[in-house]
Amino acid sequence: MSRAVHFSAVCVLVFALFFIVQSCYAQISDSTSITAFDQTVDEAMTQSGVPGLAIALIERGQVIWTKGYGLADKEAGISVTPSTLFQAASVSKSLSAWAVMRLVEQGKLALDTPVSHYLTRWKLPDTGYGSNAVTLRRILSHTAGLSVPGYLGFGPGQALQSIEASLASADDTGHQGVRVIYHPGASFHYSGGGYTVIQLIIEEATHSDFAQWVQRNVLEPLEMQHSSFVPPAAHAASYDAYGARVPDRRFTALAAAGLYSSAADLGKFVAALLNGPHGEAIGRGVLATQTVRDVLMPQPSSESSEILVLSEWGLGYGLKFLPESKHTLVYHPGDNIPGFHNFIAAIPSARAGLVVLTNGAQGRQLRMTVLCTWLRMHNEGTLQECRGR
Repeated sequence: MSRAVHFSAVCVLVFALFFIVQSCYAQISDSTSITAFDQTVDEAMTQSGVPGLAIALIERGQVIWTKGYGLADKEAGISVTPSTLFQAASVSKSLSAWAVMRLVEQGKLALDTPVSHYLTRWKLPDTGYGSNAVTLRRILSHTAGLSVPGYLGFGPGQALQSIEASLASADDTGHQGVRVIYHPGASFHYSGGGYTVIQLIIEEATHSDFAQWVQRNVLEPLEMQHSSFVPPAAHAASYDAYGARVPDRRFTALAAAGLYSSAADLGKFVAALLNGPHGEAIGRGVLATQTVRDVLMPQPSSESSEILVLSEWGLGYGLKFLPESKHTLVYHPGDNIPGFHNFIAAIPSARAGLVVLTNGAQGRQLRMTVLCTWLRMHNEGTLQECRGR
């Protein structure tokens, strides 16, 4: 063997050993960080009074750790697992945004066309604020000026509205229905009602049932095998502030609040925002990489402090600039009151993500503690909301 060949072989071996050691160090570091994270979360869970919690951690673009804490059903003594289904609440909106963007890629919808162009089964009332300026881009970023911030759902024995009836009256909210109440494009006003408009547009554009179309075209391709916009036979129960079980609520407004999912499945969804560990592309084949990047771009007039102080909004996601690292936190909360309080988050530049699902009324505080603990794992944690946590 020549000296050149021998030298090349040695170099290859050295580089290989370097990457093996680096990989092992990363795994050890992950393990140490996760142990500390787990201990902090376990203590916070015990103190919170929340019956059940499920978490997924995403690193390097893949789910690396999931865990369930506490009980999914106190009466039956059923423990939470990473596969336990929760009502995802408004986390549904991020999945619905992917459905819209898939149809945009297919040329069936356009972000800046007035939504009146797509609606035949129901029309936005003319309230004098310029309903023709309501577009999918503005609805997705909550800048369309629409009413109905959220939905309460329908309890046992209550008949579900049709989607058209919900848009016209939204009986479970006390609102008069979905209408333009602020000038479109002028400012941020969170509207679950806008996502019900999106639900109807998807049905009109695809000539399909919303839940079935999203199942085939978004959930299944992302391998979210246990998730659905159709209520499953078994899922986590929810509990009020006194620990009493709350009757199940069902939703006509599926795109806004109707997804059932698990920490393991939502972990896959969050990971799809990131480059995968083995060359998997952002979007995982459901959306093009550039489309996902467009989704995570701040939209005009979307500044808000409603959820995290001084956020902006993309298309279906909140965006919070982290001044210490210059990274952006991508997130969406989910609250089906009183018991389901959830959160998904990602730092795309770090290829890291988080899923938090809870089933108790105190879950809002617990999820923020979990979020702040996770941010500190990534040398973040300077959010105003993390002070004292």
